[in-house]
Amino acid sequence: MRARLVRRFVAVALFAVVLLGVPLGLIGRAFVRAEAVRIADREADSIGFAAQPYLAAGEPVPPSAVAEFVGNGRYIEITDANGTTATFGTPDPDDGVHAAIELADGSVVDVWLPDEARDRRQTHIMLLVAGLGAAAVALAAILGVLLARGLARPLDDLAVAARRLGHGDFTARAPRSGVAEVDDVAAALDTSAERIGTMVAAERQFAANASHQLRTPLTALRLRLEEIAEHGDDSVRVEADLALRHADRLNATISELLRLARPDAERLRQPVDVAALLREHAPAWQQVCAAAHRELRVELPRQCWAMASSGGTAQVVQTLIENALQHGNGTVTVQLNDEGDVVALTVRDEGRSLLDADAAQIFQRHVSRGGGTGVGLALARTLAEADGGRLDLVSTRPTTFRLTSPRPGASFART
Repeated sequence: MRARLVRRFVAVALFAVVLLGVPLGLIGRAFVRAEAVRIADREADSIGFAAQPYLAAGEPVPPSAVAEFVGNGRYIEITDANGTTATFGTPDPDDGVHAAIELADGSVVDVWLPDEARDRRQTHIMLLVAGLGAAAVALAAILGVLLARGLARPLDDLAVAARRLGHGDFTARAPRSGVAEVDDVAAALDTSAERIGTMVAAERQFAANASHQLRTPLTALRLRLEEIAEHGDDSVRVEADLALRHADRLNATISELLRLARPDAERLRQPVDVAALLREHAPAWQQVCAAAHRELRVELPRQCWAMASSGGTAQVVQTLIENALQHGNGTVTVQLNDEGDVVALTVRDEGRSLLDADAAQIFQRHVSRGGGTGVGLALARTLAEADGGRLDLVSTRPTTFRLTSPRPGASFART
């Protein structure tokens, strides 16, 4: 914006200089030309006065009578009443400035002044006009820079406040500049920051309270399962152990939610063998799919390392599987691929395609495909981004979600 304002000021100044400077230069040239003609007329009168006595007596005009006028490149012709012409000086090949007078006895005096003096004065005037124009343009550029700074500084302050708000600092407030329009935007930004801060604080408080409240019954359930596993027969012990593993994963999920609920949360990312992680969880997910009379197909390489957190990655995949079971049809396929700098994990089903409007809003909170709360996919994307990855809907025919995570040591820019 600063450069644009300066360019506009300079353009206006150039237009004004051209609009006023060109006519002013032409007027100056005309004034110099007219002044040179007046000088030539005066000199012709003086020469005629000096030559009059000789012409009246019928004598030739001696060079001494006009000697003082011949210098500096002047050329003089005196024609008496009989038509005899006397010349003094050297003719100018460019003719110069010409003036002629007729004396009372019919004699004619012609004077030519050289163009050099006139041209020099015209050049001085043009240089003066050009210098004033350049000074005007420079002054306009300086004023443009000062004005651009004055206008851009409040907008820069607004940008800083907006960036702080975007980074989660809801105490950010935009300073006032005295410009009514900019102050209105600043006030609206402050109001938004306050409201967003209040809503986020309430959500974090709710998540923390809910997570803490879940811990107590989860602990009691785990103790009960351990007791069942200890006193039951072999088949009961197997089911109890499986339920205990589910409880452990639920406990890890709660811990992840508690971490996200903290304002200064920093997730612990480390190299994770995603293939081994999915292989560990696959039996439980297959059991859930079988209960819904659906098939889960898992296609994994032997190893596939990514920078992530175990709990966050598992929770994202579980959310996508649950979404496929609730809203999709047919076989659910989980596929893991190594794509160089990133690890790509896709979850797809054979359900009907989403509408474009639903696909555009599917990751927004409280936007549901029907029968849900509209929180699961939004939370899954939040967990993915907190791990430095990204979750996207890449296809609606069939419905396919893609989780990308950076490889250890690879640069990965989320767009």
